[in-house]
Amino acid sequence: MNVKLCFCGTYEDYVRHQPTKSPSHLANSAPIHFYHRTDSLLFQFILCEFIAVHREIQVMKTILLKMRQPDPNSQDEFASLLNTLTLATRNLSGSAQEHMRFFAWNLEVGALTKLRNYCTFFSQNKENSDKAPMHMQRYANRAWLFCLQSLDYIRLLQHNLFESVLPVEKVFEANNLLILTLEKLFSQIQHLTRLIARVSLTFRRDENILYFILQQKEGFDQIYEKNFVKNLFEKMFENGVPGAGQFLLQKYGERGFFDLLPLIASKITELQIVVVA
Repeated sequence: MNVKLCFCGTYEDYVRHQPTKSPSHLANSAPIHFYHRTDSLLFQFILCEFIAVHREIQVMKTILLKMRQPDPNSQDEFASLLNTLTLATRNLSGSAQEHMRFFAWNLEVGALTKLRNYCTFFSQNKENSDKAPMHMQRYANRAWLFCLQSLDYIRLLQHNLFESVLPVEKVFEANNLLILTLEKLFSQIQHLTRLIARVSLTFRRDENILYFILQQKEGFDQIYEKNFVKNLFEKMFENGVPGAGQFLLQKYGERGFFDLLPLIASKITELQIVVVA
């Protein structure tokens, strides 16, 4: 997925340009070469894959609506629906070979698999008293398991189209189990979606997270609601969107990223126009 992370260069650049006084959630970070222990960067990866996951989920929901129609689909149409569903599900899970890799940053495909792994690292960085990251990991892991289970049902139904090995009642049962499993997958993602919005508020003093969210405004507005980013900034800053803009301009100016300042100002202006509208 071609989403630009907001550390604006190499990871070494990211570390070198950090403020002398780190945000509170970075205070106990591990050495800088363990970037999966740096919450700021790790949460950006979570947000990045989260957007990719929702893109595939929307495709799957569309297919599910067609599969639940009362009129039976023709065999060719049903095969086409299963093929589209297979592609979306594999984009979430990746391949079996991918699951054998040990690190999320080694994975080439599988947005949900990567999201699950990043949520695991994120929860491991936190104290046991911080329940939200642990719940994020739990929901992501459950969604991943339901995704794999869905693939099993899809393969069974696809195989039966080429070679009829199941009686009619078993085909009906497998189809219902697929629909039920997909609904469980969607439910876990919905829980995760609410949690990610809440956890985002804890990064109100992290310019990297705020800049990423600002860059991906359209994606977040589609996932949540129109003006989600505007509403999020209003919760984070007493002065709302202008306060967020002032904070970002100050922080990136202090770090020497002067080329980003016009872009930030433009994005903030667009956000304020939306507010007026």
